[in-house]
Amino acid sequence: MQKLLKAVFYTVFALQRSTTAILTERFTVLLRSCTKSPITRFISFLCIVVLLPSCKIPNKISEHQEFVQKTVYGSPSVESHYLAFDDLRLHYLQAGHAKDGIVVWIHGTPGSAGDLGALFLDEAFTSNILLVAPDRPGWKASQPLPESQPVTGSHRSKHSTLFPDFSDQERYLGGLIRKLRTQHPDVPIILAGHSWGASVSLYIALKNQQTIDGLMLLAGGLDPKLTKPRWYNKAASTLVVKAALPQMLRDANVEVYALHDQLKALEPRWSELDIPVMVLQGDKDRLVNPKNAIFAASQLKKAERSQYKVLMLKAQGHLLQMERLGLIAKCAKAMVANQLEQCKE
Repeated sequence: MQKLLKAVFYTVFALQRSTTAILTERFTVLLRSCTKSPITRFISFLCIVVLLPSCKIPNKISEHQEFVQKTVYGSPSVESHYLAFDDLRLHYLQAGHAKDGIVVWIHGTPGSAGDLGALFLDEAFTSNILLVAPDRPGWKASQPLPESQPVTGSHRSKHSTLFPDFSDQERYLGGLIRKLRTQHPDVPIILAGHSWGASVSLYIALKNQQTIDGLMLLAGGLDPKLTKPRWYNKAASTLVVKAALPQMLRDANVEVYALHDQLKALEPRWSELDIPVMVLQGDKDRLVNPKNAIFAASQLKKAERSQYKVLMLKAQGHLLQMERLGLIAKCAKAMVANQLEQCKE
C-alpha cells in the first residue's frame, strides 16, 4: 500500500510541475524512483489518464515556445521558406549570411524549426554563418500536399501524417541540404541534430557525405540497445493512455518506437563516416541515456577516425537547445572552422 500511495503522490507531483515522460526529464526521474513493480506502474498509468488533461507545460518550455512564436517568427531577420516536393512542402527558417559556412539544425520529437530560439537573432553567430532549421517532415508546417498519396512507411492518422522512417526523412531533409549546396558550393555545411533529430542525422550524413562537411550529434539516441521503447512508451501506446495524450505526444511516441530497428541497421555503418563528428551529451540526461555518447565514441574510435570529439557535459540534462545555446554556437563555429578542439565548456 505504501508503494501505491507513493506512486500516486509522485505522479501527481510530476504532472503538476511537468508533462509526460516523453517531453520532460523530471517526470521520468520521479516516476522511475517509485514504479519498480508492475502494480505501481499500473496505478501511475491511472493517475496519468486522470490528471494529464489538466497538465501544464513546464514554465521553461512554455516560455521558450512563446519567445519563438512572438520574437523569432516575428523577426524581419528570420526568413520563412518552403521547399516543394511532389508530395510535400518542407518548411524551414533561415537567418544569417553564409560567409563562413552553413549550419542545418534538425529538431527532435516533438519539436519545430524554431527550437534554437535566440540563436536565430544572435548577430555574433549569424553575421558569418547561415542558420537553417526545417520543420521535420510531418511536424508543424512541413506537411504532405492534400492531394498526395500516402508515402510508403508513413504513419497517417486523422490529425497528422508522420514519417518515422529515416529514409523518408532523408528524402526531404537531404533535398534541402543538396539545395543549399547548390546555392553555396564553396562553404562548409554542418548538419546538427538534437535528440531524435540526432538519430536521423546520422543516417542523413551517411547518405550525403559528399554534400556535408561535418556532423554534430546532440543528446541523441545512437545505441540501438539503449533506444528500445521504455515502459512509459508502451503505456502511451495503449488505447486508454493514448486517448489522454495530446496529439503532439502521440506522434512523438510513434517516432520513438521507430528508433531501435533503424539504429540497429546503422550500427555497422559508423565506419563509413568520413567527415568530422562531434557528440555533445549531458551526463544528467534522463530522456536519452548518457551512455549513448560512450557508444558513439567507441564506434568512432573503432573506425580509427581522427577527427571526432565527444563532450560529456557535467550536470546537464536533455534540453541543450534551451540551456546551452552559447555552447552550441561555440561548437558549431568550431565545426565550421574544422577546429573541433575549440568546442569546450
